Amino acid sequence: MTNQVSKYPGEGSTVMQMLSLADEYYSASILLIRHKAHSPSLFAPARLCVLQAIEVYLNSYLLFCGMTPKDIRTFRHLLNDRVIAAQKLGLELAPETHESLTKLEKSREYLLVRYGPERESELSDLPDLFNTLDDVTRKVRKVILQVT
Repeated sequence: MTNQVSKYPGEGSTVMQMLSLADEYYSASILLIRHKAHSPSLFAPARLCVLQAIEVYLNSYLLFCGMTPKDIRTFRHLLNDRVIAAQKLGLELAPETHESLTKLEKSREYLLVRYGPERESELSDLPDLFNTLDDVTRKVRKVILQVT
């Protein structure tokens, strides 16, 4: 039996692999919204995909700028910490996007979407959530794809 040290998931991922993963979450969120378009619901799966896409887009940017996966893991699922690090490295997001990401973290939307269907009234406005995702997506993809 070999004594291998297991890597954390994502430890060996490239920037382009992470960007592709973020794109998949983005696409999944769109498909889930379309699927639920005719029936009222929390859109929890779509919201979760949006939040995951934002997180992975920011991770892609941080990797692109030279941050290590180990350093990125210290952020856990805290979007605002990622945004602050990304902005220090030059990512320019709209003020509304930064405000929205701060609000998402303060309201603990990630946890509410996963575990709190009874707290639907506390969730962010769905169009605003997608506007935030769109801004993060455009800005991150522009920087990464411009160079690669």
